[in-house]
Amino acid sequence: PNTLAVNLILAIPFMLFSFGWIRNRWLRLVPIFCGACAVFTVALTGSRSGILGLMAVLFFVWLTSKRKLVYALVFITLLVGGWFSLPEQYQTRYASIVSTEYDPSTIGRFEAWEAGLRMFLERPFTGVGAGTFGVAYASGEYSERRSWLRAHSMYIQVLAEMGILGVVAFGALVYFVLRRNFGLRRKLRGWYQERHWLAYLSYAITCSMGALFVTGIFGHSLFRLHWYWTAALTVVMWRLADKLKQDEDERKTAADGLAGRTISG
Repeated sequence: PNTLAVNLILAIPFMLFSFGWIRNRWLRLVPIFCGACAVFTVALTGSRSGILGLMAVLFFVWLTSKRKLVYALVFITLLVGGWFSLPEQYQTRYASIVSTEYDPSTIGRFEAWEAGLRMFLERPFTGVGAGTFGVAYASGEYSERRSWLRAHSMYIQVLAEMGILGVVAFGALVYFVLRRNFGLRRKLRGWYQERHWLAYLSYAITCSMGALFVTGIFGHSLFRLHWYWTAALTVVMWRLADKLKQDEDERKTAADGLAGRTISG
């Protein structure tokens, strides 16, 4: 359920921001319908990290919108209506996010985090090895439990499995992707008066990464392909923006030259 919820959360920004670049009013109904189905499915998974990720996505969309009051009213109405439409068992589970009484699942996460910090302190530079948190946890060296358990936190995972070197490498990847997307949107604003469709796609990438940081608090998402997919897509978008601008400038130059010959003729 957690994996399904996070997958849908990462897709929702692309559904929402596609609403901005689609011009056909009937086609706009497609991302709205898909987004509504995704939100409904996330609620049914019972994933608490998924709900936190959904909140992060809605906040980012609101932050980048030009009609903040309208979006705020819509999102608040959806959240309140969705809460009261949920069965009691789901309300109880989601309410546990802010509860001071911990269930066995939450206690298990805390124990895994403590073990992960011990792994980092013992091997601060390289960690216990990529993807080997469960093996180290089951060894009994870092915890009294001899069971296979994931880190249940991306931040604990990168510290325990890859150490300081991993933090630097992963941080460099994230910094590159975010910096390139901010730079791309700044460049597009200088070229075009209205938001370009590449800008909407760039916002979706940034939003999905932000959601992954939030869901990563309770999820071991260090090696998700989404990080590398967004990095590759960012490179493609950057080069595509330059190519589209170059083609547009060449067309304008050719049109101006044709107009000049017509007037002189």
